[in-house]
Amino acid sequence: MKNEIVVLMEIEQLLLDIARIHDQAGYVNWKKTQLLRGCVQRCCELIPAFTELDALGLQLQFPVSHFRRVVPVIQSICHQYHLSLCEIHASPYWFDVIKNLYIGQWQWDLDRKAFCVQETNNRLSMEEYLRGILQRYCKSLIVRVDLKYKQEIRDSISITEVSSHVSKLLKRISDKDTCFKDLIGYAWALEQGGNNGGYHIHLLLIYKGSKHQRGWYFADAVGKLWSKITTERGCHFNLHDAEYRNGYIKNGTDGLDMLIRGDETKLQNVLRVGLYLTSLNKYEQRLRIKKNRMKTFGHGQFSLSPHIQRQPIASDHEIELPF
Repeated sequence: MKNEIVVLMEIEQLLLDIARIHDQAGYVNWKKTQLLRGCVQRCCELIPAFTELDALGLQLQFPVSHFRRVVPVIQSICHQYHLSLCEIHASPYWFDVIKNLYIGQWQWDLDRKAFCVQETNNRLSMEEYLRGILQRYCKSLIVRVDLKYKQEIRDSISITEVSSHVSKLLKRISDKDTCFKDLIGYAWALEQGGNNGGYHIHLLLIYKGSKHQRGWYFADAVGKLWSKITTERGCHFNLHDAEYRNGYIKNGTDGLDMLIRGDETKLQNVLRVGLYLTSLNKYEQRLRIKKNRMKTFGHGQFSLSPHIQRQPIASDHEIELPF
């Protein structure tokens, strides 16, 4: 079978091409027919790999889930008219395939709207969580690192493997050992595609600023842990690297490293860094396939005990928060 992520993206591109060609008023009929027949040929070439992928029992997301309904149509054509997959595009029955593959613009818009609603909810939850954490500490160390897979193997990584790697990472974060000691907050988002290519995780970590000041060190340590979790297939990008960060520092939008409570300008920059994980502009980076009940975004819990709730917000004492 072709690599999982390659199959998914080829199917999505096929469905986009069919919608574009079908709705294009500028094509003469013979040209449109020729192009759509070519799409049917591409569809049939993808059927074996898709059938294997679908048999894994994973949750296919829009628009890949839409591809499922064309499989019985093609199987019926092959059986009834004694055709092979490679013959259907040249047969009189090619348009039956197109009818089942076509996705109207309203369906694409509906899915994008659902994505924006979900990301808006995540964004509101994220901002409330960050503000709750940051207002309780005099000093907070803000750390950002992107975890991904080496370019030469990233397309061969399956969502099942990714899910396992993320679960192990979150377990280590929950245990708060080694590079997660003195962690007071965290958030993560799993995405697919974009500039990074393949699957990747945006990770935000918040440490006690009274004990630590070296954000680069923690980002690097987490990257090395990720490499270990992924059996050396993972790599990382440290957002604290000077070459990347200097531009933000120069224009006053840097949101990394030390945040001192009361610094409203830096707080807004930190919120911007954190809310990037829930951007409404990253529809193209959504997952096309998931494991059952798999989450793609999460953050720690902000829950105060009755004793902590009685403490004044303006207190200079740092309070340990469970999450």
